[in-house]
Amino acid sequence: MIAAGITAEDLTVRYGTKTVLDSVNLTIEAGAFLAVLGPSGCGKSTLLNSFAGFVRPTSGTVSFNGALVTGPSRERGVVFQRDVLFPWASVSRNVGFALRAAKVPRAQRRRRIAALLDSVGLAPEVASKLPHELSGGMRQRVGIARALANSPQVLLMDEPFGALDALTREQMQDLVIELWERTRPTIVFVTHDTDEAIRIASSIAVMDAHGSIAERFANPLPRPRTADRIAEFSEYAPLRRRLHDLLRPTNVTINSGDRS
Repeated sequence: MIAAGITAEDLTVRYGTKTVLDSVNLTIEAGAFLAVLGPSGCGKSTLLNSFAGFVRPTSGTVSFNGALVTGPSRERGVVFQRDVLFPWASVSRNVGFALRAAKVPRAQRRRRIAALLDSVGLAPEVASKLPHELSGGMRQRVGIARALANSPQVLLMDEPFGALDALTREQMQDLVIELWERTRPTIVFVTHDTDEAIRIASSIAVMDAHGSIAERFANPLPRPRTADRIAEFSEYAPLRRRLHDLLRPTNVTINSGDRS
């Protein structure tokens, strides 16, 4: 897998009179693992969809490997908030959808699907199951395997673990970290969870409520960052406070008589 970079220059997206992204300038280097953090409704998903080519800028540009992004591409794999598996198709057929579209020969497809399922920690017998027979975590593993089918240079992940329970979420975070460390794609991971951003990413971009990048900085915590030990790092508490300060609304007025 060969990583590639993405650049947004003065990226603005408007829907009618509503500005969702406002002059975003952001360079994501090849092989980076960037978490995009921000409150609900700040434009995180729109930013990711612009990178994917699903959303066209109102003004400004998005570039991939130096070429303008004008639509989706197999070089940019996407994992969505909810799994978007075909409910009538087996896991094998779901993962192999892009391979069939690319006219990969059947025998080669079978080998590739088996390798992809193994890479996301799924047993071979899962291949014949339908999505409704799987847990939420297993379905998201299938979604990641499908996104990896075309060996994308960039993996775009839109709050993929938000609906999972805490233990499964930690396991999925471990999976994505392991995939990144093993194959080094460029990963852009959208989240509203500060602890998730701290744990998984090498750098963090924080969006404000107006659809702009408030700040971007490198994650100072060394790896590995296991879920049960991350709070022991001396940098953890200051980083968490910094992120919460950046995310705190600036327009909240507190009644001086309210001490609750």
